[in-house]
Parts: sequence; C-alpha cells; structure tokens
Amino acid sequence: MEFYAVTTTSLYRVSDGKGKDGSPIIERIKVRKSSFLPVGCRLAGGNLIGIARTRIILYERDYLKIATKSRQTSEDAGPNNWRDQTAPIIGLFFRIQEAEECLGFEDWRVCDERWQKQTEEVLEAIGDSHQVFIFSKYDPISFR
Repeated sequence: MEFYAVTTTSLYRVSDGKGKDGSPIIERIKVRKSSFLPVGCRLAGGNLIGIARTRIILYERDYLKIATKSRQTSEDAGPNNWRDQTAPIIGLFFRIQEAEECLGFEDWRVCDERWQKQTEEVLEAIGDSHQVFIFSKYDPISFR
C-alpha cells in the first residue's frame, strides 16, 4: 500500500514496501520551504510506521512487551524504540495531485478539515489490522 502525507514542512511518499535498509518507505518528495533534509531523503530505522496527528514515525516493536501486545502503537513501544519521524500531518492522500495542491496552501492547520475526506479514505483503506501501519490510539493525537 502506498499513500502521500503532507506535513507542515513537506510532502512524503509512504509505503509498506521495504527500502534497502529493510525499513518501510517514508520518502520526502517535495518541501514547502528549504530544509536541512533534502528531497529524496528517506527516513530510516524501524519496522513499523506509526500514524498520529502529530507525526508519522518509524519505530521498532518493543520485544520485551510483545507477549502482552502484538500490535504496539509507537506510544506503547516507547520513545527508546522510535527512529525517524515527520512534522505534524496536514492531510493524507492517495492521489499525488491532491497532495501537491495541499502542500501549496499557506493557511493550513494540522489535520486540516479541507482534506478530511481524503485523509479518511487513506485511514479506512489501512484499517485496524495492517501489519506495518499502526494508528496511535491516544487522544488528542489519535485519528480514530
């Protein structure tokens, strides 16, 4: 599965496919303004992608806790298992044209209501049992 995430700083391609390092793919494909991370840069480390209003984060399952929870959110795994992460999310999209349009707006908000329909489409397609994409379950950062 692949989708696009617009954050407060960038546009990312997000995929459950594996990169050269074995991590799922979160690749910066456009930036809103200049940034210290270049276009083409991939976030690295981790085998799961956590999705929350505040960020998309690569993380590793905490194997000490796995006996009690097989599908750990990034919060359950804990900050020691977090790797690279994005800025806060404005919207999630299947169509790159819509993501690019969103990136071009200046008056956006985190989880902007203008792109709620597209974001919900992506969240519904991912579902609650995806093997790589896992939603945060904690308010106020949860999408669900």
